[in-house]
Amino acid sequence: MKGYLPPSYGGRNSSIIEVRQKEGNANKTHVSGGIGVLSARALIEGPIQQDKSSFLISGRQSLLNLSLDDFASTSVRRNRFRFQDLNAKFNFKYSRNSRYYLSGYLGNDRNIVGLNSTRNWGNRMLNFRWNYLFNPRLFSNISIFVSEYNYRIESTDEPGAFVGRSRITDYSAKMSLTYVFNPNNEISLGFGTILHRLSPGSREPLNQNANTNTIELENERGLETAAYFGQEAKMGNISVKYGLRFSMLQTLGPGTVFRYQDGVPLADSTIVDTTSFSRLDVINQDFNLEPRFSLTWQLTPSASIKTSFTRTAQYIHLISNTVSPAPTDIWKLSDSYIPPTTTNQYTLGLYKNFKENMWEVSAEAYYKDIDNIIQYKNGADLVFN
Repeated sequence: MKGYLPPSYGGRNSSIIEVRQKEGNANKTHVSGGIGVLSARALIEGPIQQDKSSFLISGRQSLLNLSLDDFASTSVRRNRFRFQDLNAKFNFKYSRNSRYYLSGYLGNDRNIVGLNSTRNWGNRMLNFRWNYLFNPRLFSNISIFVSEYNYRIESTDEPGAFVGRSRITDYSAKMSLTYVFNPNNEISLGFGTILHRLSPGSREPLNQNANTNTIELENERGLETAAYFGQEAKMGNISVKYGLRFSMLQTLGPGTVFRYQDGVPLADSTIVDTTSFSRLDVINQDFNLEPRFSLTWQLTPSASIKTSFTRTAQYIHLISNTVSPAPTDIWKLSDSYIPPTTTNQYTLGLYKNFKENMWEVSAEAYYKDIDNIIQYKNGADLVFN
């Protein structure tokens, strides 16, 4: 989704890739898999109780430590990569109108850089979802999940050999309701909250011989809350989608906030006061209204014009010192000095289908206005700072 974004999506300023896990086969057991040049994959699915519950488990594993020796310049040779991931999903039909889902994901990647540095990073997720059908027109989804991203970097260069770690853990719950008036008109509304826990970074000596200082950056906590309303309607050859999303981040204690001398750059040397906050105190609060609108005009049965406006707000920042993001880049919550990044996007496109909708050709233009992009100052110390 790169144009109009439904109001149920938020918290980021990019386009959306929507990934849905397969449903397990509730009638018979099925096994599939394959072996390629770089990796092997396998999947097993089948019923737990015939027609009432099912499972699905799949995995992927790199077969070799992929090396860049044959493909890259000498500056990146001896880099090696390894990856593995595991998916699992179980669903249970409790009654005619009620269904439960339990799903999980585990992924790990490893990158050996040269001879002296190893980076490990990965994601974990566990999700419980309850889908309930009140009647043929009204249904709900309730989800509770926890997810974690972490990385570990290990450098064996003496005398400064070290181990560095960082972690982001999210605890979340959300609920959505959808009411279908008819096939051409439906409304949706929902509410969600995420507790962010960030450990920006820690560094400790790799062994007793390493001459490395131990550093642990101050942890961050924030409660991100959102509520939304949306409607999709079709009237003749005009289709309209619109909605409004309200989002808010409360940065929570414990924590320390510095006050700086007025009129000079922010630096350690210009700190004039310090305020300390206790556990769960609200340190800072930001909120945004995010309207969304899309209009599709069906010119002919096979041609249409689409236009849209989408506003989004992002309260967590990826701060990178390179053109391409790396696993060890720093993540930072908005706070007293770092506002949320906001985006206003306008799109206009022309779409044409051919041969009974077998082929689609489109041309689309967009204008994207992004405010409060975060970057490092010149000369910033980037390592565990």
